[in-house]
Amino acid sequence: MEPGRIRLHLTDSGVAHVSALLGQRTRVMDAELVGSSGDELLVRVPSTGSAGFGSEVLYQDLRLQKAELEGVQRRTLNRTRTALVVGGVGAIAGILLYQTLSGKTGGDVPGPVPGPSESRIPILQFRLP
Repeated sequence: MEPGRIRLHLTDSGVAHVSALLGQRTRVMDAELVGSSGDELLVRVPSTGSAGFGSEVLYQDLRLQKAELEGVQRRTLNRTRTALVVGGVGAIAGILLYQTLSGKTGGDVPGPVPGPSESRIPILQFRLP
């Protein structure tokens, strides 16, 4: 396996091993894969501890047997999908920018502005003698 960010799913024996080392029980944990050889994985996991005046994230290297793992997940970047999303967002931003700067918003009606209607209906009539 190549080094990088991974998510580990532990078996019952893996949970017991990790909880003895870190002091917390967890079945799933995020880690940085440092290396692998034969039946072992060397991973770097965060372990919260106090350092100085506040709480700071410290890291600890663990050696885990592959038999202690139910599964390993790794996120990868889909370059095609990412390129399509970035291209689509760029095209929409470009169209909006063009419309804003050119003044062509698509809602204007050319020609004179119509005035008030000339058809009037009298509601009240007064006759003076």
